[in-house]
Order: sequence, then structure tokens, then C-alpha cells
Amino acid sequence: MTITGTLKAHSLCEEIVRFLLDNEHAMDTARGIAVWWVHSDEMAVQAALDQLIACRVIALYQFTSGMLYGLTRDLEIRAWLRAVYAARTHHNGLRRPAEDMPLPSDQTESQA
Repeated sequence: MTITGTLKAHSLCEEIVRFLLDNEHAMDTARGIAVWWVHSDEMAVQAALDQLIACRVIALYQFTSGMLYGLTRDLEIRAWLRAVYAARTHHNGLRRPAEDMPLPSDQTESQA
């Protein structure tokens, strides 16, 4: 699935991405993300993280203490996410993806 499709279809994915855009250096375990970032069920968070990894928005980073999830290091995807979420603001201040923002070249619908 593409980035746009994943974010539109799964509000928890979008919530994780919004948190990471506001805290670009944040990293945590699935449990930490569930408890501290999005206040949701750990299994649902793990499923959302798996989807975000599949579309390259989230990456796993290896540390001596274990594996942590964080925003991708791919600068094109980061820039695209910032542009999309800055393009349209939801009524309560949370940013929503713009429908007409082009995807990074490697994330087009034709490659889904």
C-alpha cells in the first residue's frame, strides 16, 4: 500500500506519523509508542507500525538496548510528509493530508 493509502485507511498510522513529525528524533518500542505517544492498544500499534514500515515511513533502528521505531531517514519521504501535513489543517489543529499532494517518486500508486 502507498503512503497516502495507508494514512487515509488507518487513523492510528496517521496519529503515529503526526507525533513523529512533531518529534522527528523520537524513537521507542511498540509498547512505548502505544502507552506514551498514541494511548492505544499495543497490538493495534504494532499492526500500524508494520504498515508504516511497509511503505517506508517508519524504520526500525538497532540499539544495544533493542529495536526502536522512528521516522525514516529518507529525506524525500520526510519532506513529502511535512508538505502534506502542512497543506491542510483539521478543525482541531491536527493536520490532515492534502488530497492533491504528489507522492515521492518511489511511492506512486502505480507501484502499489
